[in-house]
Amino acid sequence: MELNNKTNSLNKTFEKGLYNKLVKGPDGFENRVHLRVDEDQSGVLWVNANQTFYLNPSACLFVWCLLNQLSEAETKKILKRHYPLDFTRVAADFEAFSPEIKRLLDGSASVCRLCQKAESIVRYRLQPHHPRPIAWIWR
Repeated sequence: MELNNKTNSLNKTFEKGLYNKLVKGPDGFENRVHLRVDEDQSGVLWVNANQTFYLNPSACLFVWCLLNQLSEAETKKILKRHYPLDFTRVAADFEAFSPEIKRLLDGSASVCRLCQKAESIVRYRLQPHHPRPIAWIWR
C-alpha cells in the first residue's frame, strides 16, 4: 500500500493536492483510492473511478489523515489546529466517521460497505456535532 502525492510521498500539511493509494481488498481485488483536496479544503474521494464522494472540509481532512496513516496523536494535533474551538466535537465526529474508511484503506472491507454507510448517512440526514457537518454525497 503506497501513498502518492504529486509533490511528496508523504505530506503532513493538509493542502491542495491529489493523493492516491492502492489497496488490496478482502476479495483480492486492488482498489484504487484517490483523494483530491481543493483550495477551499473540500474534496472528492474516488474509489476505483466509479464511486465518488464529495467531501466538505472536515470530512476531507478526516480522509486525508487516514490516507496519510497518521498516528492518533498526529491526527488529534491536526484536528486541534484546524478546529481549536470545537476540537472535542470534531474528534468525536472523526471517531464516528473513520471506521469504514479505515477498513477500506487497510483492505479488510470492500468499497460496497463504504457506499452503504454513505448512503445511510445521506438517507437519514444524520447531523454530526460539528457546526460544518460532514458531507457525504455519493454518486
